[in-house]
Amino acid sequence: MYTGQFDPTLESTYDLVNEVMKYVNTSFSDSYVHFGGDETLGICWNLKPSISQWMKENNVANYTELQVLYRRKQKQLWRKISPTKKAIYWAN
Repeated sequence: MYTGQFDPTLESTYDLVNEVMKYVNTSFSDSYVHFGGDETLGICWNLKPSISQWMKENNVANYTELQVLYRRKQKQLWRKISPTKKAIYWAN
């Protein structure tokens, strides 16, 4: 059973993330936004076969690479929403 982390292989994930980031941008006046990053467990993605299949089809070797792809896309979305606020990530 899939335990609830965002599926970075779905476009609808980025639609949701985009809306949340718009809300965050208008709700907080800070110069920085923190997107976390250390909460993601690769084993969660392993429980959803469609993610493993997408990774094979897109030459993504492991969950670290998958998270990097997600973070890059998240950062691109953020730059369109708020080009002046800096994004911060936590990595373990």
